[in-house]
Amino acid sequence: MIWLDHVVRIVPDFAATERRFREKYSLEAARWEVFPDSGVASRLFVFRNGGIELMGIRDAAEAAEHPFGRLVLAAIREGERWLGTAIGTDGLDVHAARLGVRPTTVSSATVTTEGVRSTFRLLGDPLSNAPPLPFFIEWDRGTDPWPREEAALNPGFTGVKRVEAAGDARAVAEHLGGEFDFISVVEGIPGIQAVVLDAEGGEIHIE
Repeated sequence: MIWLDHVVRIVPDFAATERRFREKYSLEAARWEVFPDSGVASRLFVFRNGGIELMGIRDAAEAAEHPFGRLVLAAIREGERWLGTAIGTDGLDVHAARLGVRPTTVSSATVTTEGVRSTFRLLGDPLSNAPPLPFFIEWDRGTDPWPREEAALNPGFTGVKRVEAAGDARAVAEHLGGEFDFISVVEGIPGIQAVVLDAEGGEIHIE
């Protein structure tokens, strides 16, 4: 089973993007995630079904000394944009065997829960996957990455309904193991064109 878990957006300025999301879309960020010793952090917008992750740098000097930090610094130099689509699964090893990719384990410390660590496994990642190929994520058993109390900050939103991308639709379908309504792909320069949120008043497109 797979589902649209969240979408990653690379940002050079957390405060500016968060302010724009609040003023234009009435979205409220819930918490920070920091990736230890890398200088990299994420700001999360939580919905009842999934979320949005703003990824950027909180300590440039630390990031410059860390492999992951250097990748994020390089991505930021190309400007703010949607970077990748995280596909949730409870069968990561099945997809790993199908794609011939070895999973990686990632641990991050959640600042707002006093350093409680959340651990997940990935197949691919938004920084290395060829756009617009999604990456797979499997959260540790018992982990709730999008808790109800944080989703209450955005009561008018159900979740991320769809990712609109350009690229090779057949390659994306083969990568996912089939065609799914949560991602649509048209011909064009590879990348994510927009993220569509499911809201009480209808769909909201964020380019």
